[in-house]
Amino acid sequence: MEWQKDFINLFSKGEIDRAYKLKQQNIPKRLYKYLPLNSENLVSLLNNQIWFSIPKKFNDPFDCLGVYWDSKEMLEYFLKMNTNKKIEELENINKILEGAIQSLIYHIKISCFSEDLYSMPMWANYSNNHSGFCIEYDFSQLDYNDNFSKYLFPVAYESNRYNITNLIKIILNNTNDHRVFLL
Repeated sequence: MEWQKDFINLFSKGEIDRAYKLKQQNIPKRLYKYLPLNSENLVSLLNNQIWFSIPKKFNDPFDCLGVYWDSKEMLEYFLKMNTNKKIEELENINKILEGAIQSLIYHIKISCFSEDLYSMPMWANYSNNHSGFCIEYDFSQLDYNDNFSKYLFPVAYESNRYNITNLIKIILNNTNDHRVFLL
């Protein structure tokens, strides 16, 4: 979807408020969660809970790792931020950023939804080969400031990795919007 690419472009350029407004305008009114029939999922359903996983446990080891940054630009940025540091002290910036990304895939929690109730691959792969169930979530009443809405992000599958150089700079500029850490 084109709006997802626009969202990511706005967000990575630092136009976070515009990105969130675009996202809010395009959140589907209904989303679906496919689940296998088991006691844990039934308990979650009865308790009005949603299961979240960490990316490290996903089937695809490259999930959530499709990012890169401009090492030279980041080194220059860190030198400007830390004028009292020597270049030798900041040369490990790539290792620091790699460590932060690796840490993220161990700590961020994700729950995936579908826009399609009748997706045969989703029924096959996520509801135990068509023997599970699917929950419909109504998002039509969520407004921009709703906590759940704040943390709902689109998924965009691309053949190229995302350049997150500007996003790292936004985070380092001590933004007050903690949602920035999630993308």
